Amino acid sequence: MRRFVLALALVVLVVPACSCDTPASIDDAGTSDDGGARDGGADADAGEQQDGGGDLDAGADDDAGGGGEDAGPTDAGPTAPVIAQFTATPSTVDLQAPTSVTWSWSYATLPSPTPSCTIDQGVGAAASGASTQVTLLGDTTFTLTCASSAGSDTATAQVGTAIRSWTQVSAGSLHACGLKGAGELFCWGDNANGALGTGTFDDGIYPLRVGLAADWTSIAAGTGHSCGIRGGELYCWGANTHGKLGVGIAVGVPTWVPLRVGGDSDWTSVTAGENHTCGIKGGGELWCWGMNWFGQLGDSSIGTQEDKDVPVRAGGDSDWTSVVASTWHTCGTKGTGELYCWGFNSFGQIGDNSTSHKSVPTQVGVDADWRAAAAGGDMSCAVKGAGELFCWGTGELGDGATYLSRVPLRVGSATDWSRVAAAPTHICGVRGVGELYCWGGNNSGQLGDDSVALRRTPTRVGSLDTWSQVDVGYQLSCGIHDGELDCWGNNGEGQLGLDTPGYATAPERVGVDSDWSAVAAGARFTCGVKSGELWCWGENAAGQLGSGDRVPLAEPARVGAASDWASVSAGALTACAVTTQRELWCWGDNGFGQGGVGSPGPLLVPTRVGTDSDWTAVGVGLWVSCGVKGVGELYCWGSASNGALGDGTDVNKPSPTRIGSDDDWIEVVGGGHWFMCGRRAGGEAFCWGNGAFGQVGDGSTQQRNVPTALDTAKLFSSLAAGQAHACGTTTDGELYCWGANAGIGASGNAIPAQSPVPVGLETDWGVLGAGSGFTCGLRGPGALYCRGANDYGQLGTGSRDAAVYAVRVGLGDDWQDVAAGTLHACGVRAGALFCWGSDASGQLGVGRGWVQVPSRVW
Repeated sequence: MRRFVLALALVVLVVPACSCDTPASIDDAGTSDDGGARDGGADADAGEQQDGGGDLDAGADDDAGGGGEDAGPTDAGPTAPVIAQFTATPSTVDLQAPTSVTWSWSYATLPSPTPSCTIDQGVGAAASGASTQVTLLGDTTFTLTCASSAGSDTATAQVGTAIRSWTQVSAGSLHACGLKGAGELFCWGDNANGALGTGTFDDGIYPLRVGLAADWTSIAAGTGHSCGIRGGELYCWGANTHGKLGVGIAVGVPTWVPLRVGGDSDWTSVTAGENHTCGIKGGGELWCWGMNWFGQLGDSSIGTQEDKDVPVRAGGDSDWTSVVASTWHTCGTKGTGELYCWGFNSFGQIGDNSTSHKSVPTQVGVDADWRAAAAGGDMSCAVKGAGELFCWGTGELGDGATYLSRVPLRVGSATDWSRVAAAPTHICGVRGVGELYCWGGNNSGQLGDDSVALRRTPTRVGSLDTWSQVDVGYQLSCGIHDGELDCWGNNGEGQLGLDTPGYATAPERVGVDSDWSAVAAGARFTCGVKSGELWCWGENAAGQLGSGDRVPLAEPARVGAASDWASVSAGALTACAVTTQRELWCWGDNGFGQGGVGSPGPLLVPTRVGTDSDWTAVGVGLWVSCGVKGVGELYCWGSASNGALGDGTDVNKPSPTRIGSDDDWIEVVGGGHWFMCGRRAGGEAFCWGNGAFGQVGDGSTQQRNVPTALDTAKLFSSLAAGQAHACGTTTDGELYCWGANAGIGASGNAIPAQSPVPVGLETDWGVLGAGSGFTCGLRGPGALYCRGANDYGQLGTGSRDAAVYAVRVGLGDDWQDVAAGTLHACGVRAGALFCWGSDASGQLGVGRGWVQVPSRVW
């Protein structure tokens, strides 16, 4: 299993002061292209507004070093500051982590008079070496400006973020929750009582983000409810039977969002059982709430009428260090190393050699070297001494023979146990440097040994020795290794976080797939291909997700069962894809025949276009689609409005219609403002359709009803079409754009261009994606750059500031693909899929409204 970690470097760049024209106002809804045979999305309501964004010029080289010495006069007198070096540390942080960043800079010459220096990103004035607490939303560029009456100088430093990893997991009965990165909370599985905390009662097959907070420090999943701690505050949500949420609301009334428990802000840990919950706060005080029929709250009361819907103190001690809640009993350790249990004890799970219930914490034995405890069903386990493991109660206790013991029973002879987790059906623990072992019931594969056989002694799970955490629920196990989250066992309610029904008998990775090969961003929806499977998400009013209905989705959902998809293109409300057998399929809006199936009418699932198996490329625009088949023949179908069909007529075509007689076409892309562009084998590029903003690129603003050559002698290796502009990478690696606000060379003037104009001086451009007023592209080995409109963070730079020049997105150089939609973009990086920008219709697949930096999609 590969784990991709972003290699980070600090880039120091001196940017000379300059005066640039301000780009025109940007506010059009557009289509996008992902730069290959996949077209981007269009907005049918775009009207005649102009495409936004500034010039896609990289400006100064992001890889440049710091400033050098000033070449000015050496005589005395005022000298302008010249920054020799500007750094910001740490250079590597977790995404969205509140991080203390230390600034440091020096001057090439001693400036006079003394300059005043400030740093952007809202930090304000700072002195050399100042430490400032900031919240980083991703790879971030900080700009230092030092100015005096003699002049000014600026320099930038970047702080990079590694791909987020899992840090904690908790398995409940039919759901699970986990923490990622700096403290982002995700839950998945059964949600009948709101245990996922997402604001709905919809189940989660994949991990779903709980709110936008990124400072969760602890999480506990129980039976139909969950609790977590952030900023010292305790929150619970889900089922409220017996008052186990602790929030004082009517018993039995569930809540589907986190509710704060009390007003204290010093909670340090929490555990969730079946019908009761406990937590530690302050200097070590233990509090419990919920069902108390057997004394499991530890407050010395037992009785059917003594449930507590708010926390009650368990004893008077203030040195508790850990607590675990089971079905009807509880166990905890104290700072002195003593172990205590209380509650239901018919099977000896309290460990005091009796079967009487205990309503107060009761010490287990007399030893004071207990290190970790677990409670599940009617059994308890704990690690003590140098790493010895003991279990007691009833069940498969792990010694191969004993099924019931009222006192701790040694499990094997190993002395290197570090963690243990217990559930009603089974137990798992970590030994040595990170070996995972499980034993007990295994009817759903919850032991992870690739079988369903009962195991009476600890059985090794796989061969990894990097497991750092494990937790178990009812027929469910989850663990973390190398920052990756794996789950196995029963998946009947989606509690494994996998889309595979039934059960998994061995650990399977949850989310963060690294096998995406293609992505296409539509107007307000997205589709992608991973391991040959087709996945779509976002807006679905016209059936453009191919799911057979019109229900929008905020997370990726697999389209059908086929696993031979090769490429996909997304338009305004329509999508098309080509399989590895070169069959063409389309779905979504087909009001003008753009689905290509011979007649208008919605296509709620992928529908094959004709019977030919020689399609090589497809592009979808606004109400029109085009594709390449055979040896290189160009076909288009759909609306003839504005000449975008390209066949020289004004008659709609519901089936593919041959365009011209050339047979060397290799690429076609669709624009949102009724135009299309294509490329032939020799590199010649053509556009046709509406040319009102110069997007046809032939030097005019005229409509062209047939493919018309661009007004340039340049040859192209890739094309991208946005709302009312298009861009292309030449065979020399240069970037040219035309249409609305395409920009004029290095001047940065954001004005329409009727002919392709050079953008910047770089010669290493590759794949491109164009959206509504913004453009993204890959440079060099795989660096990502974006420029243009940025109202929704669609540039991925961590801000909402528009960029006239291309701005580097993060520090990674392993991007493989990029696609741009109306107000969002997606890209594939080292096989992982990221999206950013507007998420108003769920088109990012991350369930967060909108994000300003690339966020990883399952």
